[in-house]
Amino acid sequence: MKPRPLPLALAALALLAVAPRPASARQDAAKPRAFATRADLNAHYDAEFLGVDRRRIGDLAALATKLSGPEADLTYQDVFNLAVARDQYDAAEPAAQAYLAGTKGDPRTRALASFVEIIAASNRGEYDAATERLGRFLKTSATPAAAPAQPGAEGAPAALDPATFYAVGEAFVQRLIRAGRYDVARKVCSMFAGGPLDASVKTHFDGRLGRIERLGKPAPKIEAKDVDGNPVSLDALKGKVVLIDFWASWAPPCLAEIPHYNALAAQYKGKDFAIIGVDLDAMRTGISAADAGKIQGQLREFLVNQRVAFPVVMDAPGKSSLVESYGVTDIPANFLVGRDGKIQHVELTGPELDKAIAEALGGETRPGKINAPVSAKGATPTKP
Repeated sequence: MKPRPLPLALAALALLAVAPRPASARQDAAKPRAFATRADLNAHYDAEFLGVDRRRIGDLAALATKLSGPEADLTYQDVFNLAVARDQYDAAEPAAQAYLAGTKGDPRTRALASFVEIIAASNRGEYDAATERLGRFLKTSATPAAAPAQPGAEGAPAALDPATFYAVGEAFVQRLIRAGRYDVARKVCSMFAGGPLDASVKTHFDGRLGRIERLGKPAPKIEAKDVDGNPVSLDALKGKVVLIDFWASWAPPCLAEIPHYNALAAQYKGKDFAIIGVDLDAMRTGISAADAGKIQGQLREFLVNQRVAFPVVMDAPGKSSLVESYGVTDIPANFLVGRDGKIQHVELTGPELDKAIAEALGGETRPGKINAPVSAKGATPTKP
């Protein structure tokens, strides 16, 4: 497996984080302010930085309209990169719309502008509008692998790298999943899986679509032993809400979830809730059967050191592979199984996962979240 490709403008975020502060800012930092609580302090600075970011985006956008040629493009890129890095899509949306209204421009700048437009609409819950904008983006930017466009060719679609399409699609799909709009997520994944895109992008979103299609269906069987040799059976947990997490010890996004899962295990201890971890360390290319035995010992030590509070089984290549039966193509990936043994949610994290678990335990359902399947054919999460 390979780690998930990083979103657009992460480099911009890093540059912003290390940029030297002006002398006035350093002087202000030397004069501590009095706050009653940490919450008050954090709220003050969050609001202050938010205001600065939004003003900077507005000023950059105004400056871009006065410039021309490459300098204007670079300034617009600053606008859109800052919006992505600071999650201020709505502030940059007018500039994105103005840029896209023109008939010329750098393909990458247009891609960033489209990204901002799509995510701004989805953040407002305007999923149909965001999907329509995504369709326009794919139509004007996607290039069939068999006949790549020549950069700068008149009327030719812009040849963008696969990571750009991945970033746009992932950002949108993740928001749809968090909102429980699996119906729209299916449509979006189908657009990418069936579009004239790089094979790696099509494969990724085809895998995403496959996991979403499992909603409302019985969870595939899990009959295994954990790293300590204790039996783990999904059938034995029927009647309980079960979170199944596919992960690997070498993937940082997976490790970041461990404290949250440990907290869930502690919160619902003694209640009708269980977590099953499925470790994929032995699924890496080139791992032999002999290596797998060594990996199990190393994994056991890792779990003890991390104080993992739930059973973990190891998956391995083969006909009975859990990766295959659950359609996992990237990690982290999780599935929330209801009391009836059917998959209720996929790939939820944070507060959305907490809410879904609480609702499942309370016997509630989230109306409209599981919809009839939609058929479709067709670097980030981590690839098995």
